[in-house]
Amino acid sequence: MEMSQADLVALVDRLRSEPHETEWLEFKGKACAPREIGEYFSALSNSAALKRKLRGYLVFGVENGTHRVVGTPSTLTARLTAIRHSWSG
Repeated sequence: MEMSQADLVALVDRLRSEPHETEWLEFKGKACAPREIGEYFSALSNSAALKRKLRGYLVFGVENGTHRVVGTPSTLTARLTAIRHSWSG
């Protein structure tokens, strides 16, 4: 399901309002290796299920401690888009 830009901004703002990272929420201010992305997806989805959350979130472009939006490099955005498309079929 594709989210509108406004819905996506609202979601990121809601997640940024959490007091800190949780088992189902991780902020990444900087890019990480592709293998790490897969490990995060797995850990966050498993933790979300254990915490009875519908989803886990890995939010790129947001600093962990401050929750300040720092953005992402275009190479990361392209890599994540390719991953998403490979999963959707």
